[in-house]
Amino acid sequence: SLSAAGYMALHKKRKAQKYSKRTDDTKRDDGNLPPNPNCPSNDAKTSNGVTSLLPPHIQREMLKEKRRKSRLKDLAMKKPMYDNVRMVDQEGELLSTISKKKAEWYVEKNLAEFTNDAKMQIRLLFEPKNRSSREEHGTYITAKKVNQCVVCGEAQHHMRFYIVPYPYRTLFPKKFKSHLAHDIVILCHYCHIKCDQYSQVRVKELEERVRPKGWRPKFEVDKDLYQVQSCAHALLKWNHKIPESKRLVMEQTIHSHFGIKNGSDLSNDQLQKAASVNYRVENKEFVPGADLVVRALEGNDELIGRFVREWRQYFLETGNPRYLSPGWSINSPVVCGGS
Repeated sequence: SLSAAGYMALHKKRKAQKYSKRTDDTKRDDGNLPPNPNCPSNDAKTSNGVTSLLPPHIQREMLKEKRRKSRLKDLAMKKPMYDNVRMVDQEGELLSTISKKKAEWYVEKNLAEFTNDAKMQIRLLFEPKNRSSREEHGTYITAKKVNQCVVCGEAQHHMRFYIVPYPYRTLFPKKFKSHLAHDIVILCHYCHIKCDQYSQVRVKELEERVRPKGWRPKFEVDKDLYQVQSCAHALLKWNHKIPESKRLVMEQTIHSHFGIKNGSDLSNDQLQKAASVNYRVENKEFVPGADLVVRALEGNDELIGRFVREWRQYFLETGNPRYLSPGWSINSPVVCGGS
């Protein structure tokens, strides 16, 4: 398998190949780089009409950036991820930091009580079976976690990021995902985009490795139906501009689809019906890539553990996080209470 550096090189190679296919009039130069989204002068440049002088691919990226900025509040988490409520035992020893919701659950079940008016600490009313805080990797569960992007330190507009991609994680046995948030971190919107792009590079490589030869995608295109839809759209929008010889061929395609005699006039309703034809045919035997990858782990705890740690290593190498919580480690347990 490829290392993280290998995945990054593969990603750059694919981008370079895609870039090389652009025509000369859309190639970027050093003077037409995409603007910094945080630069206050961008709006002024756009309003002065400079944007229209940029290559189309840069204009598209600027439009995407504008849409992202307008949706930041909607995409971001509505409340902080970490509440840092302290959970202590009957002797006052810190066991872990938890969320307010979990703390209230303990109190409602008469398993704990709040020790101060601020409700930022609970004391258990029973002796816990496991004391992970005393183990080698116990620092992480007792550490006070800061609500900031773990890559750049941004303090606003956070999103959850699954170090092990969610489609894989959700298929794991329950013990690998229950009460274990070690592999869910906070990222700002821009770092989330970057890290997700790197994740998708590795996801694609993993899934290509386990897919059988000659596999078919989830949806396939029925070329005949696609031609019918394409002809109908053309006749509805540009009928008066289409040369007669070509228009007759298009009409014949639709006639054949509906079983209508050639030469008959097509009504607007018939054209609308042809334009709404669904040309995508679902492959009932398709198996999602995530299912294939997780099946390859065979439910083996050791293989799943190695799989998780490889994703942690990949995140460190590609995301370059500088603000991970104290005690976060590649070798931290992959199951709650594990070692």
